[in-house]
Amino acid sequence: MIKRYNEFLKESNSDGKSLLFDRISKFGYFFVDNFRKPIDDILRSMAISKDCNDEYQVPLELLFKTGKYPMIKNINGKFIDDRFNSISLVVGEDGKWHPVNKLNTNYSDIADLLSDILDKSGFTNSLLKLNDTELKDALIRYRNKYNLKEEMDKLCIDIKSYIQYNRRFSAIGEINENKVSDFLSKNGCEILYQGGDGDVVDMLYGCDLIVSKNDKIYIVQVKSKISTAKESIDNYKYSNIDWFCAPTYNGIIIFTRKSPEGKILN
Repeated sequence: MIKRYNEFLKESNSDGKSLLFDRISKFGYFFVDNFRKPIDDILRSMAISKDCNDEYQVPLELLFKTGKYPMIKNINGKFIDDRFNSISLVVGEDGKWHPVNKLNTNYSDIADLLSDILDKSGFTNSLLKLNDTELKDALIRYRNKYNLKEEMDKLCIDIKSYIQYNRRFSAIGEINENKVSDFLSKNGCEILYQGGDGDVVDMLYGCDLIVSKNDKIYIVQVKSKISTAKESIDNYKYSNIDWFCAPTYNGIIIFTRKSPEGKILN
């Protein structure tokens, strides 16, 4: 421990940490393959379990009415999804959902966390001498050798601090979700449900909006980029989504499986 702390005193520097972050933040899906489990384990150890069925009766009833979600049951007028019985979430001091729950969805925040751990452990200079393939191998060796939570505890690193990038992207996502919602509302749709950041319905069903038009319910996923909205049609986790929307300069574009090239509404 003393030896490693001395290494930290000699090697740690903000410029080196920034360079290391720049290098590893480009690795993208590498983090899913190699660091999702240890990070999930840490978050799971911090989480509390909560029954969310009562809180989400409105969207559960709407989703039930579509007939697409057999996991939702109507029990004496109450809509139940067994997965909602024990939702595990990390909460903040206010007892509310904490953005760190999204850590494993943002490669930049993971890279920021790992850069700090490695820098404060005194490994920055040696890692920066490696090429990308060698650097990935070194990260895997580090994961296999050290317990991530124990190392964070030794270095007084709070995992809840690593949310700046997901906050930035979530803010952009919320702006675009509101644009789509407003446009649909002005063009004949009734917005029945809009979840927002940290919404359990979005996490489990991939559903940002539930709208109705001409007495039919549509499930909507909103993306900030047109290309991402189009690509999402083929994503299995969105198999029950009806409309994939993204804002355009003058309006929105809607992709459906029947219209995969998209329909622009201005």
